[in-house]
Amino acid sequence: TYQIVVTNTTNGCTATNDVVVNTNAVFPTASGGTDGLLTCAQPAVVLDGAGSSSGPNFQVVWAGPDISVANQSQQSPSITKAGTYILTITNTTNSCVSKDTVVVDEDKVVPVAAAGQDLKLDCQTLDVTLDGSLSDTGSTLVYLWSGTGINAGNQNQQSPTVTQPGTYNLLVTNSDNGCSAQDATTVTQDIAAPTASAGANLTLTCLQNSQSIDGSASSAGANFTYIWQGPGINTGNFDKLNPVVADSGTYILIVTNTQNHCTATDQVYVALDGDFPVTNAGIDKTLTCQNDTLQLDGSLSQAGAG
Repeated sequence: TYQIVVTNTTNGCTATNDVVVNTNAVFPTASGGTDGLLTCAQPAVVLDGAGSSSGPNFQVVWAGPDISVANQSQQSPSITKAGTYILTITNTTNSCVSKDTVVVDEDKVVPVAAAGQDLKLDCQTLDVTLDGSLSDTGSTLVYLWSGTGINAGNQNQQSPTVTQPGTYNLLVTNSDNGCSAQDATTVTQDIAAPTASAGANLTLTCLQNSQSIDGSASSAGANFTYIWQGPGINTGNFDKLNPVVADSGTYILIVTNTQNHCTATDQVYVALDGDFPVTNAGIDKTLTCQNDTLQLDGSLSQAGAG
């Protein structure tokens, strides 16, 4: 309350009057809610201005990196960009203004997924271990493999063992922020067997007492090896393509591809034709002065075209 006193200095008379000055300086409430966090799992957050003063005489204005004309007057706008957001509440009746600040952080760090080098199965290597060891590690990281050789027992291992060829995909997910990365590796398979050909069966005779068994129709090249087994095989001829043998029997050829370790076998039989003909020169005889010629008798010997 303000009072004015007016005094007439001539006669000393005074007069007073009062005026009351009221105040309407009540500030509105501005509450932008709690700070937010953008992640791969939550790419948008809603700013929460619901705790602020509201009504027809209150004006809402947001400001920040993802605020536009379309959402600046919303009480709780949805945003997708990290940064500092300021909420301004104005009481249009008394022009009092209050502000609040909300910080929206961002965690969209993608983990490293490394499925390792391509691998190969062959006749010697029957299983391979996929190598995810160069991927990020930690208690919040989840590994998920997929592919023909993956099952419920090994899909979440960092480096599972598989026995089948195909393409294998590794998905690494950070369970904290939902961010994930993937990589792939290929497992090939080479189990093509070589060709083993031991040739045609052969026969040893008195005229031909040795034979060269023939492996020449087998796979040939720097990456193929040959091993013969049989009665006429020794340290001098076991690895020859066409060894010479002098013994009858069954001969086995083993051909190995040294690149994929696959083998093939074939066999050949070397027979012996050693049947001697029947010979009979007849009985012993004696020449005399009277019998000075004799006829030898071979009629009991084996006869025929052979």
